[in-house]
Formats: sequence, C-alpha cells, structure tokens
Amino acid sequence: APMDPPTTMKSPIVATTDPSPFDPCQDIPFDVVARLGLAFTPPAAEEGLRCHYDAGNYQLAVEPIIWRTYDQSLPPDAIETTVNGHRVAQYWNLKPTYHNSYWYMSCMVIFKTSYGIIQQSLYYSTVYSNPEVDCPSTNLQRANDLAPYYKF
Repeated sequence: APMDPPTTMKSPIVATTDPSPFDPCQDIPFDVVARLGLAFTPPAAEEGLRCHYDAGNYQLAVEPIIWRTYDQSLPPDAIETTVNGHRVAQYWNLKPTYHNSYWYMSCMVIFKTSYGIIQQSLYYSTVYSNPEVDCPSTNLQRANDLAPYYKF
C-alpha cells in the first residue's frame, strides 16, 4: 500500500567517505619512484587503489584502505612510532607463494590517516632476492621517503 503522505527525496545523497582519497600510482611522481630505485619495472596499478613497485630484489605495494581504521589494523606484535609526524605501526607477515614451494617474507608499515590507513607492504624472496633485504628497516626507510607524497 502507498505511504501516506508520499515520500520524496529532499536533498541529494552525498558520499560520506571519499572512495579514492589517495591514488599512489597517480599521486607519487615517477621521478621520485625512479630516484628511490622502485622503478625496476614500471609502477603497476592493481586491484582498487593498490600500486605495485619493483626494486629488483624486492617489491613494494602501497594502498589506501578506507574500510578499516588504524586501531582495527594493529596486530598484537606491532611496533608503533612516527614517520614525518604521522602515526605508524610496523610488523612482519609471511606470504606463501605459488604452490607453497617457496616463501616470500613480507613486512608492513601502516599509516594512520583521516580516512583509514595507508598500508605499505614490502615483499622479498628468501630464495631469489640478491642481495637479501632487511625488510623492517628498508620498509621504514621507504615510508620516510614516500610519506611526503602520501595524502593523509
């Protein structure tokens, strides 16, 4: 049955969250990426706003996440600090590769933002990376290098 009185929309629907507050592949200049040694192959946009960078012996992915807060993202073993005045946490991950035959090591740095987090992941192969990568210190250094280009 019709509602009495009939309803009408009185104002336009406005998005409450910007679905793309930061696009790393677009917002970080290529010359910066190249200068940091992250352009062994060209930066590649992946699903969503994730951008993949290649340093030859390691890979770096940067992704803004709007559906999860900083506090929801913290694992129990995270170490919190600041990078360029922004709250960050860093922690280790482990990621199995193709058919679980080899392992990639992975570590994260996540930035607290006004819209959620920026997740920066560094991956390297324990078998093929030469030279081997000191994941936490390299990822934190890249966080310091790239933070001026991030949108918080």
